[in-house]
Amino acid sequence: GGGAAAAATAATAADDDGGVTTATLPFVKKAVTKWTVDEVGQWLKSRGVKASTVDEFKENDIDGEALVTLDDDDLASMGVAKEANRKRLLRSIKKLRTAKGPRPNTTVL
Repeated sequence: GGGAAAAATAATAADDDGGVTTATLPFVKKAVTKWTVDEVGQWLKSRGVKASTVDEFKENDIDGEALVTLDDDDLASMGVAKEANRKRLLRSIKKLRTAKGPRPNTTVL
C-alpha cells in the first residue's frame, strides 16, 4: 500500500508559474515574439484557458508578437469574459514580455 497517497502528493506539487517549463512547452526557450499561433494556443491551454477561447485566439491569428500587445479590451473581445481571468492572463503575458530572451540591440552604428 501507500502508492496512491504518494501519487496524490506528486500531483499537487505543481509549479506556481502554471507549470510552464521547457519540458512541457519546449518553445518557451524562444523569445515570445517568435511564437507561432499554435504555440500561443499551447501556452494558453497550459494557463488553463478554455478551449473555445484558445480557438478564438487562433481565429484572430494571435501569435507571440501579437500576444504581447494585447490589452484588457482585446481579451474581452476574444471571449475572456471574467475580469479576474483577464487580469491573470494579462499578468502572465506581462511576465512573458519581461522574461529573459534575446535582448534588443541598443547599439547604434
